[in-house]
Amino acid sequence: MRSLFMFSLILIVLIPTQSHALGYLASSKKSGYVEVGFGITQFEYTDKYLSDYKIAPSPSVKLLFGGRIGRSHNTWLEFNYTYNGAYQTEDTTTIKDKVATYRSQSMAMGLKLTTAPHKKASAYLRLGAGRLMLENRQEYFTNNTNNLISNTYRTKLTNHGYVSIGADISLSRNARLGIEAQQMQYKLEGISLSDHSVMVTLTRYFK
Repeated sequence: MRSLFMFSLILIVLIPTQSHALGYLASSKKSGYVEVGFGITQFEYTDKYLSDYKIAPSPSVKLLFGGRIGRSHNTWLEFNYTYNGAYQTEDTTTIKDKVATYRSQSMAMGLKLTTAPHKKASAYLRLGAGRLMLENRQEYFTNNTNNLISNTYRTKLTNHGYVSIGADISLSRNARLGIEAQQMQYKLEGISLSDHSVMVTLTRYFK
């Protein structure tokens, strides 16, 4: 988890400073932006394979950097990091209580296609792909107590693709507030899954 998070921070810091040197992202008064998002994610795995549990959507947070491609105001290249908070299941039907905690995080690169990014209101489409890390911690307790007997921690890496649609409005010359819905597609042990997220986003353009 730390390695993915640290790598994403390095990207966020280095890409803006190198964009002009690379010459790929056109220089202008609004050639790039940073964005944060907060929302919830519903994991399809919980609906398909954990149907005996009532599991609420998990909190999610996103950190994103985007840069304009060429001289178009409608096509942007983006790098993003997303963290999906924990959800838990608990089994108390045996002599040991078992608590399983699930989390996920991802890094991805993609495109943002937008209608009018500098006007009062705009709509957009995002699509891309990256790597997803799934975390699973299982803890075993003495029945009906808080006495921890043992625990295990596993991670799995897989590729994923995503698509999202959204809309935003201008708060000021360089800031926008938006809302978006996203679907993430990936495979877990050969099983195709789709997670769905809804987020409120705050975008800040570079001057």
